[in-house]
Parts: sequence; structure tokens; C-alpha cells
Amino acid sequence: GGVDAGGSKVLSDVGPFLKDEITKHFKAKGLPLSIKYIDPTYMIRSVPANSFDSAYCSVLGQMAVHGAMAGYSGVTVGKVYERYVYLPIHAITMQKGKRVNPRGRWFSRLVDTTKQPDFRRICTTSRPSTADGKTEKPPNDVLEALSTPGSINQLLQPGDE
Repeated sequence: GGVDAGGSKVLSDVGPFLKDEITKHFKAKGLPLSIKYIDPTYMIRSVPANSFDSAYCSVLGQMAVHGAMAGYSGVTVGKVYERYVYLPIHAITMQKGKRVNPRGRWFSRLVDTTKQPDFRRICTTSRPSTADGKTEKPPNDVLEALSTPGSINQLLQPGDE
């Protein structure tokens, strides 16, 4: 509740509300559930948003509203080859996941633009000896060693709510 310095109404955080409602729903059905709510502002990126982020999110939001007002459902908004498009969620989840080449131009641009650490350079030396006395070689690429390709469809089971 309340009002901010500009006189606009301050809205409550929807995250804790959704967590409580989902927990109540599963408890009423007698189904076990554990939800860990993490404020998404900490998960999206580790640097403050810049003007490009604000403009991009504004366009995505406007497109989503226009799509909803036009009666579209089951779609999400995305940018494909510099054009904003409506993408059917079902078609997206059924597609085989694309892999990003961590040594390629697009990944380098991503790291540079988001000012994220370059995890490719973390593991450059041999690891200490293991219990049997052998020296463990580092993986060729930390991202490849830490990443496992998968689809959201592998996580969902029939009957998931």
C-alpha cells in the first residue's frame, strides 16, 4: 500500500502472494510442495539495468498487452532477427533446444553486453592431485562441464499442475 514520491500507488510484491496461494492450493489437495521464493531482481542479472534493458522490456510489455487485447493466448513475445513476434508457447517448448557456442561471436557479445564474468577463463590450470595421486585435468570449457542440455518437457510429468 501507500504512495511513492510521485504520488503513484505503490503496489504489493506479487511473488510472496503467489507463493502463499500456490502453497495453500497444494496443501488443500494434500500434495507435498516446497517453494523457495527468490526475489527475481537478484536472479535476472548481476548488474543494474541500463537504458537498453528498459527500452527492450518496455517493448516486450507493450507487445504482450497488444497481443492480449487482440485475443491471443498461449503465446509469448520475443525478438527474432530484429523483429518482435508472437511465438506459440507450445511450439517453443516442443522445439529441440538450441546450443550456444561458448567460443562464438554471439556468446562473446552476450558476455560483453551484460557485463557478466567470462566463465570460460576460470579453469585454466590443472587441479590438485586426487586421492590416488593422479593430477586431474581441467575441462576444456567450464561452461560445457557445468551445463547439461535439457528441455522443460523433461522436467514435467503427466498430471503436473
